[in-house]
Amino acid sequence: MYVTEVKSEKKGKLYCSTLVRESYREAGGVKNKTVANISNLPKALIQNIKNFLQDKKGDFNISDLGTGKAYEFGGAYVLREIAKDIGLDKTIFYQKTQWRENVLAMITGRLLYQGSKLNLINTYKDTALWEIAGHEFGERLDVEQNCYKPMDELLKRKDKIERKLGRRHLSKGSITLYDIVI
Repeated sequence: MYVTEVKSEKKGKLYCSTLVRESYREAGGVKNKTVANISNLPKALIQNIKNFLQDKKGDFNISDLGTGKAYEFGGAYVLREIAKDIGLDKTIFYQKTQWRENVLAMITGRLLYQGSKLNLINTYKDTALWEIAGHEFGERLDVEQNCYKPMDELLKRKDKIERKLGRRHLSKGSITLYDIVI
């Protein structure tokens, strides 16, 4: 199939039709069959149909691909979904609250990025991490409100979280040895 423009003149007036046609062979000769008349469609749509039928993938320049700014979404989204799947969100706190979402963002951010809490806050233009946590895109967060206060809440729940994790992962008589390196 292909797109063609057919021009004809009737009574001194020129008519132009844009048609989608199909070629086929019959009795040793090539014949054409009109599949659709697309003359009334917008020019941009007609061009898209032409490109599609010619198996062209898009109307852009390769140089345009390098001019945009990268915005990470996949890593933050996948790690948050994994946290939900393993029940980490419910282990931290059973209700969906902003401080819990911020804690999950900090955990996810720590796995994805290096640096301090302030550095993590400053990634707001480069990642969907804080959007997934419920904040507006392009909004720079306050490190005190969105990192340190949620960490204080997390510290208050430390014993409950440890008991939940122990019930879930330890059997009777188990011992757990761990060390935190700073």
